[in-house]
Amino acid sequence: MLGSLRALGVIALIACALLFTAGQTFAGPLDSIPVGPSDRVLLNQNVNLNENGSASNLFVPQQATVFFDVAVQPGKKLLLMVITEDQWKAISSGEKPSGSPILRTHVSGVDSVSVSIPRGTYTVAMIPAQGATQVVMRARARY
Repeated sequence: MLGSLRALGVIALIACALLFTAGQTFAGPLDSIPVGPSDRVLLNQNVNLNENGSASNLFVPQQATVFFDVAVQPGKKLLLMVITEDQWKAISSGEKPSGSPILRTHVSGVDSVSVSIPRGTYTVAMIPAQGATQVVMRARARY
């Protein structure tokens, strides 16, 4: 009986510690960028990027202004790009993509950038400028 109470106490202590540290994550900076009542969140990421970066699919269901809210680890810089499905296929097969990226910008700190995008499937690439970094990114559409 006494052993069970101690085990429950340890479990409760661990649960409280997890709840406390959950509020201490890096995701907080995006809270300063408001999401409008008509905005639809299309993509949410909280990632530790290595020097190779990361790419994610993004589907935009109709013509929209897409806002990319980004928080980069302090002191770090990130290249954020949005490319078309055809450009991604070319890159994936080792070819040079045609045309320019829909969005290509450098981000540091907490920032929000937007671009008007027609309906379609896109690739969002995040490439750290100097070594590994932690990034929180949210893509939201406003129709």
